[in-house]
Amino acid sequence: MAFYAQSAKTTQMIGETANDLVATAQERLRNVRLMHGFKSRRAFAEHCGLNEANYYKEEAGKIAVQPATLITVSRVFKISADYLLLGDEGSLTVNQQKSLRDLLSGDGVKDDDHVTSPVSRIAGS
Repeated sequence: MAFYAQSAKTTQMIGETANDLVATAQERLRNVRLMHGFKSRRAFAEHCGLNEANYYKEEAGKIAVQPATLITVSRVFKISADYLLLGDEGSLTVNQQKSLRDLLSGDGVKDDDHVTSPVSRIAGS
Protein backbone atom coordinates (compact mmCIF):
# COMPACT_ATOMS: atom_id res chain seq x y z
CA MET A 1 0.00 0.00 0.00
CA ALA A 2 2.84 2.40 0.81
CA PHE A 3 4.44 1.60 -2.54
CA TYR A 4 1.24 2.59 -4.34
CA ALA A 5 1.04 5.87 -2.42
CA GLN A 6 4.67 6.66 -3.22
CA SER A 7 4.14 5.71 -6.85
CA ALA A 8 1.05 7.94 -7.13
CA LYS A 9 2.92 10.82 -5.51
CA THR A 10 5.83 10.39 -7.94
CA THR A 11 3.42 10.28 -10.88
CA GLN A 12 1.76 13.47 -9.62
CA MET A 13 5.15 15.18 -9.25
CA ILE A 14 6.19 14.15 -12.77
CA GLY A 15 2.88 15.45 -14.13
CA GLU A 16 3.37 18.80 -12.39
CA THR A 17 6.89 19.08 -13.77
CA ALA A 18 5.66 18.34 -17.29
CA ASN A 19 2.95 20.99 -16.92
CA ASP A 20 5.56 23.52 -15.76
CA LEU A 21 7.68 22.78 -18.84
CA VAL A 22 4.70 23.23 -21.14
CA ALA A 23 3.71 26.55 -19.57
CA THR A 24 7.21 27.92 -19.75
CA ALA A 25 7.76 26.62 -23.30
CA GLN A 26 4.71 28.67 -24.28
CA GLU A 27 6.20 31.74 -22.60
CA ARG A 28 9.53 31.21 -24.30
CA LEU A 29 7.91 30.87 -27.74
CA ARG A 30 6.18 34.18 -27.12
CA ASN A 31 9.46 35.75 -25.99
CA VAL A 32 11.21 34.60 -29.18
CA ARG A 33 8.35 35.96 -31.29
CA LEU A 34 8.54 39.36 -29.62
CA MET A 35 12.37 39.43 -29.60
CA HIS A 36 12.26 39.13 -33.37
CA GLY A 37 9.72 41.90 -33.79
CA PHE A 38 6.62 39.87 -34.60
CA LYS A 39 3.64 41.58 -32.99
CA SER A 40 1.16 38.94 -34.08
CA ARG A 41 1.15 35.19 -33.71
CA ARG A 42 -0.16 34.93 -37.25
CA ALA A 43 2.83 36.73 -38.82
CA PHE A 44 5.26 34.68 -36.73
CA ALA A 45 3.63 31.37 -37.67
CA GLU A 46 3.56 32.37 -41.33
CA HIS A 47 7.24 33.36 -41.26
CA CYS A 48 8.15 30.00 -39.69
CA GLY A 49 5.93 27.99 -42.02
CA LEU A 50 3.80 26.77 -39.10
CA ASN A 51 0.05 26.16 -39.12
CA GLU A 52 -1.32 29.48 -37.84
CA ALA A 53 -4.26 28.02 -35.91
CA ASN A 54 -2.12 25.42 -34.16
CA TYR A 55 0.61 27.93 -33.29
CA TYR A 56 -1.97 30.33 -31.87
CA LYS A 57 -3.35 27.54 -29.67
CA GLU A 58 0.14 26.46 -28.56
CA GLU A 59 1.24 29.93 -27.51
CA ALA A 60 -2.14 30.60 -25.87
CA GLY A 61 -1.88 27.41 -23.84
CA LYS A 62 -4.94 25.80 -25.37
CA ILE A 63 -2.86 22.84 -26.58
CA ALA A 64 0.58 21.57 -25.63
CA VAL A 65 3.53 22.96 -27.55
CA GLN A 66 4.46 20.35 -30.15
CA PRO A 67 8.06 19.19 -30.59
CA ALA A 68 7.85 20.06 -34.31
CA THR A 69 7.04 23.67 -33.41
CA LEU A 70 10.05 23.91 -31.09
CA ILE A 71 12.34 22.39 -33.71
CA THR A 72 11.05 24.70 -36.45
CA VAL A 73 11.40 27.86 -34.34
CA SER A 74 14.84 26.72 -33.21
CA ARG A 75 16.01 26.27 -36.80
CA VAL A 76 14.39 29.38 -38.29
CA PHE A 77 15.78 31.74 -35.64
CA LYS A 78 19.00 29.83 -34.84
CA ILE A 79 17.97 29.65 -31.19
CA SER A 80 18.76 26.74 -28.92
CA ALA A 81 16.10 24.07 -28.54
CA ASP A 82 17.42 23.70 -24.97
CA TYR A 83 16.28 27.25 -24.28
CA LEU A 84 12.88 26.75 -25.89
CA LEU A 85 12.17 23.48 -24.09
CA LEU A 86 14.07 23.76 -20.81
CA GLY A 87 14.77 27.46 -20.35
CA ASP A 88 18.55 27.02 -20.49
CA GLU A 89 19.59 30.64 -21.02
CA GLY A 90 23.24 29.59 -21.10
CA SER A 91 22.58 27.95 -24.47
CA LEU A 92 21.66 31.32 -26.01
CA THR A 93 24.16 33.54 -27.79
CA VAL A 94 25.24 36.73 -26.02
CA ASN A 95 23.06 38.82 -28.34
CA GLN A 96 20.05 36.56 -27.73
CA GLN A 97 20.59 36.83 -23.96
CA LYS A 98 20.72 40.63 -24.22
CA SER A 99 17.56 40.74 -26.35
CA LEU A 100 15.79 38.52 -23.83
CA ARG A 101 16.89 40.69 -20.87
CA ASP A 102 15.74 43.82 -22.72
CA LEU A 103 12.38 42.22 -23.43
CA LEU A 104 11.86 41.05 -19.87
CA SER A 105 12.94 44.31 -18.25
CA GLY A 106 10.28 46.44 -19.98
CA ASP A 107 7.08 47.73 -18.40
CA GLY A 108 5.00 45.47 -20.58
CA VAL A 109 4.94 44.11 -24.07
CA LYS A 110 2.17 45.09 -26.42
CA ASP A 111 1.40 42.77 -29.26
CA ASP A 112 -1.53 42.44 -31.58
CA ASP A 113 -3.01 39.58 -29.59
CA HIS A 114 -3.05 41.11 -26.11
CA VAL A 115 -1.26 43.35 -23.65
CA THR A 116 0.62 41.65 -20.88
CA SER A 117 3.37 42.29 -18.43
CA PRO A 118 6.76 40.84 -19.26
CA VAL A 119 7.50 37.31 -18.21
CA SER A 120 9.17 37.65 -14.85
CA ARG A 121 10.34 34.08 -14.49
CA ILE A 122 12.36 31.89 -16.75
CA ALA A 123 12.84 28.26 -15.84
CA GLY A 124 16.22 27.65 -14.32
CA SER A 125 16.80 31.20 -13.15
